[in-house]
Amino acid sequence: MSASRGVVLCIITTIAWWCVGLGEARTCSWVGGSGLWTDRAKWTPCYPDHVDDAYITQTGNYTVNITEPAAAGTLTIGSTSGVSVQTLNLMGLEGVLYLVLSSSQSLINRQ
Repeated sequence: MSASRGVVLCIITTIAWWCVGLGEARTCSWVGGSGLWTDRAKWTPCYPDHVDDAYITQTGNYTVNITEPAAAGTLTIGSTSGVSVQTLNLMGLEGVLYLVLSSSQSLINRQ
């Protein structure tokens, strides 16, 4: 490969990574009902990844099960209307769970 072809390939690769890697966070919402986090049909309009804002806020009583590693830039759980319970269930995962709360948020364990 010539040096000029190598430089062009490098520039194209860099632009592609920049376009994909620096995208803004998307808002991904759970459509409701119990299911697996990894069920892409349960998310609209997108399936969350490490930069996205994931919302499990649809009214109703249901459980979202995480059975394998999952990621989201932010995670919001709980409906603001009506009396309903949304549960995030971590099932059989080994390793570390990182949960970061801002100063205005709290974590409540209801059992």
